[in-house]
Amino acid sequence: MREIGLYKPEPHELSSLPSVGGPAPSGPPLDALRGMPGLVAFLRHPGCPCAERSVRALRRLASRTVIVLHGEPDHADSWLASIGGAGALAVVHDRDRLEYARWGIGLTDTRHFLSMAPLLSVVRGWSDGVRNRDATGTRYQQAATFAVDEHSIVRWRQLASHGGELPDFGVGLSALLAAEQDPPPSPAT
Repeated sequence: MREIGLYKPEPHELSSLPSVGGPAPSGPPLDALRGMPGLVAFLRHPGCPCAERSVRALRRLASRTVIVLHGEPDHADSWLASIGGAGALAVVHDRDRLEYARWGIGLTDTRHFLSMAPLLSVVRGWSDGVRNRDATGTRYQQAATFAVDEHSIVRWRQLASHGGELPDFGVGLSALLAAEQDPPPSPAT
């Protein structure tokens, strides 16, 4: 295991968090959706049990999903392979967490991953074979997931309240289905 320790990196300047009904930031995560509606999941560090549980759940749910990983790309790819690969999920490597910052997703404190709730989440995952694996990135990175429609409008978002929280991806997909019933946004005049 490549130990990432408890070193907290310098934070990046954060953009505003995209609001539901507002535009998603342009860039690699949206490029990977290729104009299709889908989920954009910014994961905690590769090697994190919650990130593993997220990938496993997303592989079962939706092929129109982008996962964003920070840390060393080779280590992140090795971690993905060790948990069964990405399947139909698109993968965006964001080594230095710049896309995370563009989407308004910042760093947390140690309580985010060392308090009771995230630690119990890790223990619950053991029966499914989920555990800490070859890690890269930083344990302090917050996770977040967004549902983005074909017009690049955010229809749902969920930021992890602690390091063990898994988003309700089904709610995000439901928001996309509901968005398909809405008329497209009118062009700016």
